[in-house]
Amino acid sequence: MTTLRPDLVEVSSAQRVLGFVEVVDHVFVSLAGSRYDIAVEVTQQIDFTRALTALQEGNSDDDR
Repeated sequence: MTTLRPDLVEVSSAQRVLGFVEVVDHVFVSLAGSRYDIAVEVTQQIDFTRALTALQEGNSDDDR
């Protein structure tokens, strides 16, 4: 993970960007995609770990 702003982190795996987690109010928004400006929202969670897991699980098929 790389913090881009206090309310935004970039999530990577094996040197590949999986997406981003953005804090909006008290909700963690998971955005899938390698570029923030065109990333697609996949979930909103109250728990940061669940927001991360959503990005990791959403990209597991690509690693097969």
